[in-house]
Amino acid sequence: MKKLILSLKSGIFYTNVTVQLWDRQGQLLVKRESNLPENEALKELYDRWRSLYSSYYQDLGTPVRMEIDDNSVGVLRFSLVEFKQTCRELKQQLNRWLSEETFLYIEQQLRKYLDRSDEIQVIIESEDEQLRRFPWHLWQFFRDYQKAEIALSLPEYERVTPSEKAPTGEVKILGLLGNSKNIEGENLDIQTDKAIVEQLPGAKARFLVEPNREIVHAQLWEQTWDIFFFAGHSGGVPSDSSFSEERGKIYINQDDRNNSLTVSELENALRQATQKGLQLAIFNSCDSLGLAWDLAQLNIPQTIAMREAVPDEVAQAFLRYFLKAFASGKSCHLAVREARERLQGLEDKFPCASWLPVICQNPTADTLTWRALRGTKQQFTLWRGMKTVLLASLAVTGAIVGTRSLGWMQASELKAFDGLMRMRPQEESDERLLVITVGEPDIQYQDRMGMERTGSLSDLALEQLLEKLEPYQPSVIGVDIYHDFPYKPSLAAKLAKNKHFIAPCEIGQTVTTPLTVASPPGISPKQTGFTDFPRDPDDVMRRQLLLMTSSPSCNTSHSLSFRIALNYLAQKDIFPGDRTSEGYIKINNAVLKRFTSKAGGYHLPASEALGYQILINYRAAKFAQVSLRDILSDAVALQLPDLVKNRIILIGVAKNTQDSHLTPYSKGAWAEKIPGVFVHAHQISQILSAVEDGRPLLWWWSQGTEILWIWSWSIVAGAIAWLVRQPIYLGLAIASAIALLFGLCWLLLVQGTWIPFVPCFLTMLATSLVVFSCRIGLKS
Repeated sequence: MKKLILSLKSGIFYTNVTVQLWDRQGQLLVKRESNLPENEALKELYDRWRSLYSSYYQDLGTPVRMEIDDNSVGVLRFSLVEFKQTCRELKQQLNRWLSEETFLYIEQQLRKYLDRSDEIQVIIESEDEQLRRFPWHLWQFFRDYQKAEIALSLPEYERVTPSEKAPTGEVKILGLLGNSKNIEGENLDIQTDKAIVEQLPGAKARFLVEPNREIVHAQLWEQTWDIFFFAGHSGGVPSDSSFSEERGKIYINQDDRNNSLTVSELENALRQATQKGLQLAIFNSCDSLGLAWDLAQLNIPQTIAMREAVPDEVAQAFLRYFLKAFASGKSCHLAVREARERLQGLEDKFPCASWLPVICQNPTADTLTWRALRGTKQQFTLWRGMKTVLLASLAVTGAIVGTRSLGWMQASELKAFDGLMRMRPQEESDERLLVITVGEPDIQYQDRMGMERTGSLSDLALEQLLEKLEPYQPSVIGVDIYHDFPYKPSLAAKLAKNKHFIAPCEIGQTVTTPLTVASPPGISPKQTGFTDFPRDPDDVMRRQLLLMTSSPSCNTSHSLSFRIALNYLAQKDIFPGDRTSEGYIKINNAVLKRFTSKAGGYHLPASEALGYQILINYRAAKFAQVSLRDILSDAVALQLPDLVKNRIILIGVAKNTQDSHLTPYSKGAWAEKIPGVFVHAHQISQILSAVEDGRPLLWWWSQGTEILWIWSWSIVAGAIAWLVRQPIYLGLAIASAIALLFGLCWLLLVQGTWIPFVPCFLTMLATSLVVFSCRIGLKS
C-alpha cells in the first residue's frame, strides 16, 4: 500500500504544506512543498457544522455514546435545511481551498505516480487540531481513487517494534464494555457490540464488563492483545478542567467516585501492551478523537475513533461493517472506508453518519490486515498451513504411488516418455553406419537378373554385394535377413573367412514369438546374433536386448546389434571391462544400465525383463541408406568409397509387415512403422556413441528417489495452494509449476535421465485441490 503524507503547519497568512509519497517498499517517490492560504471561511463553516450536528442529537433524543452537557456553549438551534446547506458549503469550500493553484500543481505531480487501482493511505499530519478535524474524506481526490482512505496523525511519532510472538492463528481482542447509562438514565445497547465481535472468524475475545481501573490495567499489562476495543460512553475533556493535558476519557462503570479513565491513567499498561504487539484500538463511542490523540502520543500503530457524538444504531452498524470487511481480507484502511461509506444508508435518520469514523495512524506502522494479526507479519497460521500441506501431500503421494505400483499409470507414463523423446533437438546422422535396403524394386531386379532366391536376398546377390563392398574395407557387415539353410559353397567359403560378417537368427520361444529361426548352417556362433526384440504392451520398441540364453537352433547369447557393436569396437582395441558392483556391463566409461521390470515408468511382470536389456536412446536423425539395386547396378559406384569405408554395413528389408515396428517417434516426424534393420541401426549407434562420443545412455532413478521426487512436487503444489488466495492466480501458479516440471523432465531426458512426469503432474493437481479445499474450510 502506498502512503501519501500531507504535513500541514498553520501560519499567520497561510498554511505550509509538505507532501511526501512513499511506495509499497517504503521508498520515497516524491517530496514537494507548497502552501495554502488561510481560510477562515472554512473554519467557520466547520465550527457551524459541529454546532448544528450537536444540536440535532440533543433535539433528537436518540441514545448517543457520550455525556452531553445541555449547557454547552455555542450550540445552535437545529434546522435540517440549514444543516444540509452547511454540509454542501463545507464540502465546496474544502475542495475550493485544495484547488488553489499552488497546491493543485503538486496534486497533479502526485497523480503521475498513482494508479486508480492503487491502495493509498492518505495521512494528514498537523499540530492544529482544527485542521486535523476537517472532513478530509470530502476531498475530490477520494472520489478518483476508490482504494484510498484518510488517516490523521500528530506531527511527532516514532516506530515501535513489538517483541516477537509465536503465531496462534487467532486474533486476540480485549473488549472493554463500559458504562452503558448516560446522565438521563438511558441505556446503550453495547451487548450488540459484544455479539458482533464474538462472531468474528479466527478471533478470541475477552470482555471486561464495567470493570474497575485495576482490572483494566492488569489485563493490558499481563496479557498479549492484538486489538483493544471499547464500547460505552466517552467524551472530550473540557479545556478548563483539571485534565488540561488530556483530550478524552472513557466511562468504565457506574461508580460515582471512579467511573472514568484517561489515557494517562493507563499509560504504562498501554505502552506494555503496544510493546507486546497491540496493533489497533477501536473506540466505538462518541467524540473519541481526543482519546485517539492521547494514544497517538504512545505510538500505538492505529486507532479508529468517532469525531462526534454517535448514535447507538450507527455505532453498531459501523462495527459490523468494518469487522466483516477487515476479517474478509481487506486492509484496515479499506475496511474503514467501506464501513464508513455504507453508513450513508442510515443518513435519512442520522445525518452525516458517514462523516463520523476516522483513523488515527502512526505513519511508521505497516499496513494492518486481519491475516497479519492472526500470525506474524504476512503469515497466515504458518504451522497450520505447513501441517495441512504436509498431511495432504503425504496422503496424495501415497495414493498416487500406490496406484502407480499397480501399473495403472504405465500407459500414460510411456506416452509422456514418447512425447518428451520427440521434443528433443535434432542430432547429426551417425556416419559410422550405412543401411542397404532390399525393397520390392530390388527383389524385382534380382528376378530380372536371373538370381535364384528363396527369400528377399539371393545368395548370388549377396555374393556380388560383398564383392563390391570389400574393396572399400567396411568395418562390419551385418545382415538382418534370415537364412536358415546353407549358403551356396562359394559364398559359404567367403563368409567363413570373413570374421566381420554377422548373420541373424531368432531365439523366439516367447508368447509373442513362439517360433525360432535357425542360424545359417556353417556360420560360427561368434558370427551370429539374435534379432529378438522385446515389445512393450503398446507394441512400441523402447527396449534393446543385449544378451539372452541361446537356443539349440540359434546358438548365440548376443543380439545382432550388440555383436556388431562389439566387433566394431574390437577392431579399435576396445573391449568390455569388468562389470560394475551392480553387475552392469561397462565398456570404457560407458555403463549399460540393466533394465528392470520397474524401471522408470514401467511396471511389468518380472518375466518381461529377462536377459540383459537396456532402454533405447533413439538418435533424433536418419541414417545414410542406399538400395541393393543401386549398388549392384553401379548407380552409386562413384559415391561407394565414401559410403562404405570403415563403416558398419547393415543389410535388411526396406518394408516388411512382419518386421516393421513402432518407436517413440512414430507419432512425430516418422509417422509410419520403421523396418527392423533401422531399429538395429539405432541400437548399434547408441552403444557406439556412448563408448566413443560420450553420448548418454538412458538411465532412471531408484524407486525411493522417484517417490521423493513425486512427494516434493506435491509439497510445492500444496504450498502454492495455501499461499495463493485468488483461484485465478492459483490456477496460473499451478500451471507455471507444471510447466517448470515438464521443462525439467525434458531437460534431464536430453541428458539421458528419465524421471517421472505423469505421477508428479497428478499429485500437483490433487494436492492443490485438497489444500485449497482445506483452506476454504478453515476460513469458513
